[in-house]
Order: sequence, then C-alpha cells, then structure tokens
Amino acid sequence: MIMNKRIKILGLVGSSRKMGNTEILVKAALKSAAENGAEVELIRLTDFNILPCRGCVSCIRLNTDCRINDDMTIILDKFKECDGLVMGVPIYTYHLPAIYKLIHDRVYMIHKDYRKFIGKKAAIIAVGAMEIENNLVIPMSYLFLRSFLFHPVSCVKITKAMGPGSVLLNKKAMEKAKIAGKKVHNAIQSNLKDNNSIGCSFCNNNFVEIIKNKIRCPFCGRNGELKNNGIVWENGKVINYLSPEFIIDFFGINKWTSTTRAAYKKEILEISERKKEYKDKNLKIRWIQKEDKKEYEEKSVV
Repeated sequence: MIMNKRIKILGLVGSSRKMGNTEILVKAALKSAAENGAEVELIRLTDFNILPCRGCVSCIRLNTDCRINDDMTIILDKFKECDGLVMGVPIYTYHLPAIYKLIHDRVYMIHKDYRKFIGKKAAIIAVGAMEIENNLVIPMSYLFLRSFLFHPVSCVKITKAMGPGSVLLNKKAMEKAKIAGKKVHNAIQSNLKDNNSIGCSFCNNNFVEIIKNKIRCPFCGRNGELKNNGIVWENGKVINYLSPEFIIDFFGINKWTSTTRAAYKKEILEISERKKEYKDKNLKIRWIQKEDKKEYEEKSVV
C-alpha cells in the first residue's frame, strides 16, 4: 500500500489525432484518477522520435545504454516515475498502432532498472469502429504492458466510434473510461490484483494457439485443453515469460544471453563461410533505393 505519497498515473495516447477518441477516453480516465487524489500526466507518443530497434542486443550483451539516440529514454523515465498507467489504443487495422510496436521492440532498454518497473498497475482503453478489430488488439496490449512489467487491472473495449470525438456521445463508453482510471488508482493504493482473468490462468491473455488437440498460450507458454466448452489449463510447472521471476532471471542473471552468445561463437566461422553465397556481388538481385523514387514519380506523370 502506498502511504504519505501522492499517486502518479501516466496516460499514453497512441493516436496522433488531437482531441480524437483515444485522447478523450484517456483524459476521462485520468480526470477520474485525479478526482481521487492522483497526480496525472499525459503523453502523446507520436510527438516523440522513437526509432526502430536494430536488434544489436548491445544493451543486454554489453550491459550498456541503448546506442540509438532518440526520445525512448524520455518514455522509459516516465514509466519508471509513475505508479500506474492508462494505455490509450486507437484501433486501425486489427493490431496495435505502429508507435506501440516501436516502443515494445525496445523493451530490453529497461534491463538496468528493471526492478523499478515491476508490479505497476495499468488499464487498457482500446477504441475503434468495428467489434471484430478488438480481438487481436487486446491481447497485444496485454503483452505490451506485461513486457514492461505492468500489471493490468482494467480493460475497456469501445466500438462504434465512427468519427473523431464521437465517444463523447456514448455515455457508457465515457463512464467505462472513468471507472478504469479509478480502478488503477485504487489498485495502486491497496496493491490489489486483477482476479478477473480474461483467458490464460497465468497471464490473463485471451489469445491462444491451437496445436493438434492442445491449447497453448503464446505469451507465457502455459498449455491447456478444450473441455466442456472451455479451456482447462494445466497446473504443471511452466516458464512464464512475462513474470517478474523470469524477468529477474533474464535481466539479472542473464543466462539466456550468455548461453546463446557462447553457442554463436562456436558457429561464427561456419556462418561466415555460408554468408558468401548471399553476398550482393554474387547475386542477380537489385536493391530498390530511395533514389528510385524520382524515376517512379516521372513514370506516374506520364
């Protein structure tokens, strides 16, 4: 329980549209949290320069800061400072908007301060026009939050938002957003956990793989079976890739990187030899360059 400290809740707007549905719903949640005593802040993610991860793994392998010079550290600093998060997700094409994926791919950056991220509470507010588009966005939102060690305590799905600001005419949607903000505040205050699992009994994900006659959670690895019109999850030992225990092992002891690095060193000579076949000079493949744009523009004019 947090005592003698004003709770800080951060709102994320994943849309670049000002005063659009995502921003309005996140503001409604933050307003509700503020009325309950929280200090609130808001970030429009698209206002910041977030570059793609290069996959060099230097942050983990060499225990250094990220080599990319952009605004990602600002976002992560705000994640560290807050006690809770309201994640505003506009639904464009069945998935998280690109800005969230850019941030998600940079998750290894938290390796030095990962303990400062564990257990913070969060709410998801996803908004779009069609009901079916929520099916993938919600589990991906859970994965985003779990990867940064946030614990989701509320999930709001708003549909039939047909134009910018139309949620303002939807009293139920606005009320759900306000309740989400209050839930995050209350969960932080009393250190509550969300016991209303939306799917997997381990990580709450409702997106599963079907492998032969078995069910598997692709996020935490737990297995289950379809029985009596539902999923019965196995109780055996499982590696939960989103649990604090696994993260501590991954970022703290670093067994994974040390073993994979050792294995790669043994194979590097053979890999280098096989790469020769795929060198550009040995292939009749033409790379498309940015300079080609002018050629295409000239053709389109004709």
